[in-house]
Amino acid sequence: KDAARSLVGEHDFRNFCKIDAANVVQFVREIRAVDIQIVQESSDPRNNLLAFVLNGSGFLWHQVRCIVAVLFMIGQGKEDISVISKLLNIEEHPCKPTYNMAPELPLVLWDCSFPDDIEFSYDTNVIQRVCDNLTLQWKDVVIKGAIMRHMLDTLQTHAPSQATNTRKRKYTALLDLPVGPSLENLVANLSGKRKETYNAKKQKLEEYESKQNSS
Repeated sequence: KDAARSLVGEHDFRNFCKIDAANVVQFVREIRAVDIQIVQESSDPRNNLLAFVLNGSGFLWHQVRCIVAVLFMIGQGKEDISVISKLLNIEEHPCKPTYNMAPELPLVLWDCSFPDDIEFSYDTNVIQRVCDNLTLQWKDVVIKGAIMRHMLDTLQTHAPSQATNTRKRKYTALLDLPVGPSLENLVANLSGKRKETYNAKKQKLEEYESKQNSS
């Protein structure tokens, strides 16, 4: 949780996303709140199901998966909490280390906020069909989960303890990993339609910022 709180505020998240240099010209995003919640508690705390809840103004391509990947490294004791602030320091670390993202399966866009004066219309029949469909999917997952849990409980009585496992792979610190090209290099190598797209988006951003500053 301490590591996650380091993300709150406005930051340049280019080291926590997959850079699309042609379509994104601004990598500053605001994280308004973070929390780690227990969704499903188990008799063995190691099997607790947790949710990382992130509230922000908007998100970059794969930003959440990259953030969670780094938080996993910290939670496993492989990285210090300070690695978050170091990756957010673009002057010291202008290029993203080539680390793997967290899996996409648990990622859910849960809620979006809109002005209070907007009224939404909806069809109750459609909502009922969605509920019926989700119920069928939920039953399928619960049954499969119960079967797998029973298999694991049976097999683990015969499995060797972790102490007898083979040697662990050597871990390379996040900031010691090879890095990808800088945003500036990616932009410089754009050509054709991708270069035109970048220039058009950059011009729109500059016009918007100019209006904001003059108002």
